[in-house]
Amino acid sequence: MDSNQIDTVKTLCDVVHILSADLKGAMCIDSFQVDALAEAIKVYAGRPIINSISMEESSPGVIKADAVMEATKDLGPLYVALCTGPKGPGATAEEKLDLAAQLVDRAAAHGVAPDRLFIDVNVFPIGAESIEGMNFAFETLEGIRRVKTRFPDANTTLGVGNLTNGLAKKPYMRRVLTSVFLDE
Repeated sequence: MDSNQIDTVKTLCDVVHILSADLKGAMCIDSFQVDALAEAIKVYAGRPIINSISMEESSPGVIKADAVMEATKDLGPLYVALCTGPKGPGATAEEKLDLAAQLVDRAAAHGVAPDRLFIDVNVFPIGAESIEGMNFAFETLEGIRRVKTRFPDANTTLGVGNLTNGLAKKPYMRRVLTSVFLDE
């Protein structure tokens, strides 16, 4: 939740408080504002998942993973750890594994164990391969395999919205693919 039209910190806290009161599952809290995340998890009735940490800069010279974990780690949340760095999301399995290793190392420096991470190796939109011979589906699956092999205590996740981004002009196909992906 982010907006330049409202007070994001207050609104996110209100929404999290109201929605988490009767929630049977875990809530994934998402904002670009570190202060909003830090305040929202204080009103959450449970153990939240924070979306997300990455190796991108959140401000000049500050890595997003460091900023978010420093502000939230003491309340014990889980984190979605995006395999994204200064140059963007890792495209190859090797890049994905390298970024995952950097995130696991950063988390350890903050006292956050790998079992508190959901590593997202990033799914690229269908048909988005811009490099001749590149197979994003293979790179994603191989990236997951490598992450799980190297960090068996870490969890993995993928964002289905990213996968179907290339289908925005075909919403019926997006619905079908999303439902099949979620079912599988």
